[in-house]
Amino acid sequence: MPLNNFVLTVIGAGALGSEVLQKISGRGFGVVRAIDGDIVTEKNKLNQPLYSGVDTSNPVYKSDAIVSLLSNGSKTNFVSVPEYVGEKRASSLIEGSSMVLDFTDNTFSRLVINQACVEKGIPLLIASVNEKEGFYYIIDKGACFNCLYRNLSGKIKEGCYGAPLHVPDNFSSMIADAAESFFSGAVEGDWVSSSFTDGRVTKTAIKKDGMCEVCSLHEHKPIKADGFIQICGDGIKFSLQRDINLKTLFGDEPGAIIENGICVIKSGTKSILLSSAGDVLFTGYSEQEARKFISERLFGA
Repeated sequence: MPLNNFVLTVIGAGALGSEVLQKISGRGFGVVRAIDGDIVTEKNKLNQPLYSGVDTSNPVYKSDAIVSLLSNGSKTNFVSVPEYVGEKRASSLIEGSSMVLDFTDNTFSRLVINQACVEKGIPLLIASVNEKEGFYYIIDKGACFNCLYRNLSGKIKEGCYGAPLHVPDNFSSMIADAAESFFSGAVEGDWVSSSFTDGRVTKTAIKKDGMCEVCSLHEHKPIKADGFIQICGDGIKFSLQRDINLKTLFGDEPGAIIENGICVIKSGTKSILLSSAGDVLFTGYSEQEARKFISERLFGA
């Protein structure tokens, strides 16, 4: 079947995701959904080359920038979904996908996306990078991400720490090749690692965990969540997983700027960005401060 019949859903358009999206743009896939609730920052423009020319004087979602930058001249129909993926949205956001590519780089999102894909029978490719190497793994009928999590709990590092300044071009091409090859029947069930120092590629077979609640026992218990998508040095991401009225909640907030479904609140070196989809990005805030803001200003909204 030709590639233009397939729909790819790409979740996470950061350092790795943006590079792979560029490689995918010329492959001939019919539809590519770019899902990311983050906006483009000045820091992104330095280490994520695709966004280097984006005007950040006003908030621009990464997913919107992707569609604008990659649609011209491409036969692929790029679709922007500027939202964070959480436990309430995952299933609907991947609906109709031929394959999901997960570049979120945080354990909570990976578990949520993995469960939604297994439940719907949608193939999933997960990938990540650090300063020394990158990996990818295709989940189809073999071990899922929850199998790994059951056995490596506490040892899985969040990807927002130790990310490389630039993702090697050959690694992002490897992932695009793997996604394309999947639809020709060349499925790999191995964990594939690529060294950024010597270029060595290693493959490790992953066994399915017979006690996995997701892909073996099929008990599919809801993943416990408190709305926090990610907490790391680059910011705190939170999502209510439902729409909110920004003008009603923050129209009278001193210094708040509300425009095009985004509210920005700045206080010195701290800032809060809220979207009408109920997503929040805290910059310069501690976890305790973020939780206080959410409990006082968002819960019950």
